[in-house]
Amino acid sequence: SMLELGEATHEEHRLIGAEAARAGFDCLLLFGEEMAGAYEELRRSGYSGYAEWTADFAALREQLRNLARAEDLVVLKGSRGMELERLLPALRG
Repeated sequence: SMLELGEATHEEHRLIGAEAARAGFDCLLLFGEEMAGAYEELRRSGYSGYAEWTADFAALREQLRNLARAEDLVVLKGSRGMELERLLPALRG
């Protein structure tokens, strides 16, 4: 989630979903309440890759553990307040 957007949060998260659909990622794991709109837009945009959305950190960590392989490029992006560095142990095995 992008936490600093104020009143623009719904529209900006929706736009992120549309942009992610065009980016060509194989897999997207979306995390945070605000990312629900991004997930909906991703689906509306016809994204054909694997995508999941959750607001539960433990579920996100488990998804990452189950999906990420050693040769994958994993990009973590979110507001500082989302504390995504907590996922690093899951990536290290």
